[in-house]
Amino acid sequence: MNALSPTGLGLAVLWGLVVPVARAQTGFVVPSKATLAAPGAVWPDRSDQSGPFFGSTLSGWVSRTQYLYDANDVPVASALLNACSVRSEHQYANVASTYRTTILVSQGPLTPDAASATFATNHGANPTTVFTGSVSLPATTVGGWPAAWQAPIPFASPVPFSRAAGGSLVVDFQTTVTNLRSWYLEGYRIEGGMASQEFVQYACRTSTGNTSGNFSWNTEQLVPGGVLSFSFAGYPQNMPSLAINGLFFSRTGLGSSVFGMTTPFPLASLGLPASPNCQWAIELIGEGWPLTYDAGSGRLTVPGTPVPNDPGLAGATLYMQNVATDTDPVSGAVSIFPSLAVRLTIGTGIRPAATRVSSESPSLPPIGAVRLGNAATLRLHY
Repeated sequence: MNALSPTGLGLAVLWGLVVPVARAQTGFVVPSKATLAAPGAVWPDRSDQSGPFFGSTLSGWVSRTQYLYDANDVPVASALLNACSVRSEHQYANVASTYRTTILVSQGPLTPDAASATFATNHGANPTTVFTGSVSLPATTVGGWPAAWQAPIPFASPVPFSRAAGGSLVVDFQTTVTNLRSWYLEGYRIEGGMASQEFVQYACRTSTGNTSGNFSWNTEQLVPGGVLSFSFAGYPQNMPSLAINGLFFSRTGLGSSVFGMTTPFPLASLGLPASPNCQWAIELIGEGWPLTYDAGSGRLTVPGTPVPNDPGLAGATLYMQNVATDTDPVSGAVSIFPSLAVRLTIGTGIRPAATRVSSESPSLPPIGAVRLGNAATLRLHY
């Protein structure tokens, strides 16, 4: 049989010489946490990333977003990196857009926890410009996790990576603003704490008709070793008597036993000067802790208070409710006004092994804001 006949092995070899054979690309995902669970699935650790493909009305500005991924979090010992891929936040519908982007990649000397605000310092001595051009990204829909990886962005030249060299794998996006809208990437942040309504009572109102139904807190600080920062909102402005108040913490919420009564129950049943519509909802332990009243915003704020640095607190739940002195501005009558009751769950404080440094500026910025444990999900190919 002729070696070059259509049925011969020789033709297959020749065909392989003149027609490129597609090779399967190998890759890994960083941070490694992104292979385990969707952001926000267990803790409020979702952090949509707009910087790499940034949109704004500030046409011509440059968005620079640099990610440092801990070398020890990379699941391969060494590789020649030749492309990267991104994926959409699965709970966000992106609009199809094209972005003019430059990407630099290096293995920098610093770990994510030691990241510098100076972009060049994080890169070290040998950053490589791997891509300059347009990146087109499609429209996406809200769907299940994980979202599909987008087509790899090819590198002009490979970049070596070695886990043994330590430091961080640094990926630096520099995008000139030409779009009004950003294309949001999936991202993670610290596993912070959660707060939710335990009991809301909209029929309970101050003498000026206000209710206590809104609150805010610092998710990333509600962790062991963090700081409790919390505000109740919706109180009337410029009512000095509200500065006389007390915040109570407890281990149980609705269904607690207080003075032989089961929560929730009217404060008036304790002989207090309160509206029949105003109820107490949590266990009562210890004395009230005074909050700071901001007369301009109508907020009662917990002063920054350290959370004990005990990992055993992760996942612990506590409850809190405030009572404040309400003085009717017309009659001068004094009554007791309770806030809504809130349930707090302390987070783990665990951060992804990555950090973001980012800035937007009319020209390429040399420094940016450092966000520890906050980064996009990327796939690096080799």
